[in-house]
Amino acid sequence: MIGDLEEFWALMPEKAEHPSRVPILEAFRWIREPLSPIGLVDLFDGQDITMWEAAYHLRVLDALGVVEPDPDGRDPLARRDAFDLPYRLTIFDAGDKC
Repeated sequence: MIGDLEEFWALMPEKAEHPSRVPILEAFRWIREPLSPIGLVDLFDGQDITMWEAAYHLRVLDALGVVEPDPDGRDPLARRDAFDLPYRLTIFDAGDKC
C-alpha cells in the first residue's frame, strides 16, 4: 500500500510537485476515490482552484502517468476535457482503491 508520505512523493515525477498539483495529489492520496475537476472544486470549496485549473492540472498529471481517466466512472461519450470526467491515481497497489 502506498500510504507512507515519503514513499508516495518518491514515486512522483518532479513536474507533479507543482504547487497547484500538490493539494490535488494529496486529495487523491487521502480520499482514495476518483475525482473530477468539479469534485476537486467542491472538495476545496472553490477557494484554491477553478474547474479550468483543475481540468488542466489533471490532464498534465495524466500526461505524466500519475493519474488516468477512471474507466468505471467515465461516460463513454464524455470529452477528455469535460469537467465531470473522473480521474484516479495510477500508483496505488492493486488492492487499494483509486
